[in-house]
Amino acid sequence: MSAPAIHPAVQRDLSLQRLRDLTFACAAGAAGLLGVFSIVAATTIPGHTDGGATATTAPDSNAGFSQPAGDDGTADGAQLQPPAQAPARQPAAVAPHVVSGGSR
Repeated sequence: MSAPAIHPAVQRDLSLQRLRDLTFACAAGAAGLLGVFSIVAATTIPGHTDGGATATTAPDSNAGFSQPAGDDGTADGAQLQPPAQAPARQPAAVAPHVVSGGSR
């Protein structure tokens, strides 16, 4: 005995529904894996502690200080002076080594 023939439009609709379900499952799985990987990465990076929401900021020592426009002096009123001699440039013995990537 063979299975009854399914109308092509019904077969198309069933296939599209199966494809939608598969797409949703892949998206949900990817989001779940992203969460797992981010938690693993956050807990395994050395040198970081769990500060959480309890971290406080230090008070700003310049909170009430505003520098008038055009004032190029220092906080005590003295004018900035240029250096007596420009820094000497060291000849490069080796070409600079460039590393691309993260900031660590």
